[in-house]
Amino acid sequence: MNETKTSRYSEAEYGVLKSLLKDNDELLYLARKIFLFGGLTEAEIAQAKEAFGRGELHSILKKTFLPEISNDDPITQVTDLWAMVNLENKMPEEVEVEIQARKRVNEMLSDALKRLQEPTSEKIDLTAYSPSEDPTENHIALKARNLFINGMTIQFANLRLMARRESENPDEAEKRKNQNSSK
Repeated sequence: MNETKTSRYSEAEYGVLKSLLKDNDELLYLARKIFLFGGLTEAEIAQAKEAFGRGELHSILKKTFLPEISNDDPITQVTDLWAMVNLENKMPEEVEVEIQARKRVNEMLSDALKRLQEPTSEKIDLTAYSPSEDPTENHIALKARNLFINGMTIQFANLRLMARRESENPDEAEKRKNQNSSK
């Protein structure tokens, strides 16, 4: 039943993360390098294909970086990237900037996830920012760049934490629930 589900990730998904990433920051750094479209060596390309070509890890990364609303999500974890757009006290023009920036971030994340499965040595510097003559375009581009980098940093940190998470057996989970309910 959904009411006892506390995570968007299954125990099997946690197991995949643990087996591949628990003591493997090198793989997280490689994924980040791919997300930032850094130039890769032939050895890194081979390592990326081996690690990220696996369907189960790629689907976990997609769930992490491009979440989609699902009826199976825990009650407190229903979200997608559009749900995070701040609309409070904004004029329509400001909202449009938010929408265009978020749309660009979605495209950047989709491209990064594709590149995980099909890595190349091509380098695109996503961290560089060069303003244009159009102030609105500058706002959108800089906002998208910063959302991408900040979101990516947070999600890689979350992946590291999830990979290092200790699993509970059903008896331990029941004991923890009972302790928490007695507080």
